[in-house]
Amino acid sequence: AIYDCALNPDAWQQALRGIGELIDSPCLCLSITDYEQQSVAYCVNHGYDPQYLKIYFDRFAINPLFSLGHLRAVGDVYTLAMLADNKELVESRFYKEWSKPQSLGDFIGLNAVRSKQRAGGVSGNRKLSQPRYAEDDVRLLRLLAPHICRTFAISDVLDLKSVRTNALEATLDALVSGVYLTDRTERVVYMNPAA
Repeated sequence: AIYDCALNPDAWQQALRGIGELIDSPCLCLSITDYEQQSVAYCVNHGYDPQYLKIYFDRFAINPLFSLGHLRAVGDVYTLAMLADNKELVESRFYKEWSKPQSLGDFIGLNAVRSKQRAGGVSGNRKLSQPRYAEDDVRLLRLLAPHICRTFAISDVLDLKSVRTNALEATLDALVSGVYLTDRTERVVYMNPAA
């Protein structure tokens, strides 16, 4: 299910549901943060209240917990206890306005991609009524981590090829001369408007 997401990003919804069942997380999110824009460039979630997602995007351009996770190595799995002092978090605006009203408890995350421009990964929450994440939960997500990271990498390559293909097509379309591209059987697979 995870590798299917490289070719079909809509499949992340089902993959997140499966990951959530595996690590007993009712709420999961996959997101990519664009540092230049100071915003979330891509987000798929499972289990979060849509009303609070709007609050999240309006008030918290970057999740402070996930930002701390971005500092960790790609492929690293971390929990709230590994990132921040619980007392410090409970006193934060993020906790008071977003986590607490949804009864969100412990946090787990995976840093899946990082560059100068962006970082992304998967994060999840348990409810306050649930126990904190244990070493078994971290171990299970660590088993999935290489596959999630590879899927992110494959998606990046496919996006880059798409951008390059679109740029090449735009360039060929702008030429005054006719351009025909054929396959090995001499079938025309592309021609620009001049052609």
